[in-house]
Amino acid sequence: KNFLEGERYITVDFYKDIWTTADWMTISKNLSWNYVLMDDLDFYSLAKFSISNFKGKLLGNDHTISNITLNGMYSLFVNLYGQIFDLNLKNVSKTDMYGAYQASLAHYTYTGALVDDVHIDGVYFEIPDNYVNTGNAYVGGLIGYLNNGAAVYNSSVKNITVRSANNTIYDLRVGGMFGMSNTNTIIFNTYVENKYDYFMDDFIPDIIQNN
Repeated sequence: KNFLEGERYITVDFYKDIWTTADWMTISKNLSWNYVLMDDLDFYSLAKFSISNFKGKLLGNDHTISNITLNGMYSLFVNLYGQIFDLNLKNVSKTDMYGAYQASLAHYTYTGALVDDVHIDGVYFEIPDNYVNTGNAYVGGLIGYLNNGAAVYNSSVKNITVRSANNTIYDLRVGGMFGMSNTNTIIFNTYVENKYDYFMDDFIPDIIQNN
């Protein structure tokens, strides 16, 4: 294209409004679209609401998703490729565990994943006494395994409790923000407040268990 004087391309993102939990459930139908929350959402009694392989953008618009019970799910987002901004989560709980990665927001991240200005208040994870895993298990207040060059900025976790008396797990790693992170990821201006750990007489690190 031959540009005229003063002519420029303008990049425009389009977003689908999310007003209700029913709207939220439609995200899985178009995983590369962009979405914006237009109201607070209450997930109380809602089942199977996690989003797998999300590749678009979600603007939380400073709204809150509350009463998130993750039993039977890894996290709110499973295999996060996309970007999440300006979102609050409140009262997240999980009293079962299966697989290697568990978290409130995303259990595992891929190249291009970005989390900015996401804040979680109230996390309760309980690792069942009968849980048996001969491999690794990573539990994070925000993300289970921050990997593949993903980035997290300006985010926090408050009032997190992790309970376990299980000593049969081969390699269990629990962090206030992340269960584990690789060195090629970016973590900036993140913090944890009020950790309550009942974890095999051990402790929960503020940010990350291992990297």
